Amino acid sequence: MSRQMLRGLVLETRDHGERDAVVTIALREELVRVFARGVQRETSKNRRLCLPFEEVEIETEQSGTGMFRLIHGSLVAEYSRIGENLRMQAVCLAVNEAILHTQMHPALYERLEQLWKSCEARDADWMGRAALVMTMLLRLEGISPQVDGCAICGSVSDICTMDVDNAGFLCVRHGKGRSRWPADRLRRMRHAVKVPAGQEAAVSLTGFTLEDIRFLVHWFSRYSHTSLAGERFLDSVARLYPENGSGTDDPLKVLDADDTDSI
Repeated sequence: MSRQMLRGLVLETRDHGERDAVVTIALREELVRVFARGVQRETSKNRRLCLPFEEVEIETEQSGTGMFRLIHGSLVAEYSRIGENLRMQAVCLAVNEAILHTQMHPALYERLEQLWKSCEARDADWMGRAALVMTMLLRLEGISPQVDGCAICGSVSDICTMDVDNAGFLCVRHGKGRSRWPADRLRRMRHAVKVPAGQEAAVSLTGFTLEDIRFLVHWFSRYSHTSLAGERFLDSVARLYPENGSGTDDPLKVLDADDTDSI
């Protein structure tokens, strides 16, 4: 039986029987699952270490290649404000669930940690931070949108929309009949997709909306062939918080045909 200290971000806790739980923690280079005995009891000393949106340092034991078992640990940072804000909670739960279907990477860990810190501080860029996590997930999975021009003809002019079915930007010709996006939304989506790891400060992360995050989460679920419960929750929350006066469920907002400036 070997012992190991782990430090990471708690993504998910699932009940295991009546008293125990399995906790998924993001380390900098991998996801690990830790069996936490007795943590569903109110008197458990480890209960607080097993809540999502916590950074923890824990001591574990492992037999061979079996699951880690939690012994004890300490709370490094608590991001409780995520759970106090319904929009933040919906976005971060969807992001966490998407990560559970991928592989962890140090740059992805950094972006996730920055998202949680931004939420805790209630910074104006928190939605942009969520967009950066999602676009990095798409890149790591090899399912990034085409944002260097029209996904059909390659044209870099008269880009008017972004379409899931056609895997990226579309020009006026090939986007005919589809909902038009404003130029600033196209620009921020391209920036989110293209910004390299470590250069996040080079782009503006304000101005992102709940509809932008919904679109990226939907993109992930569509091209990873994954059904995300978090996506459905995010959709329901979006209906409670319609943006720009729109109560539509369609994440692609319809604009006048004249608003088709090139990005």
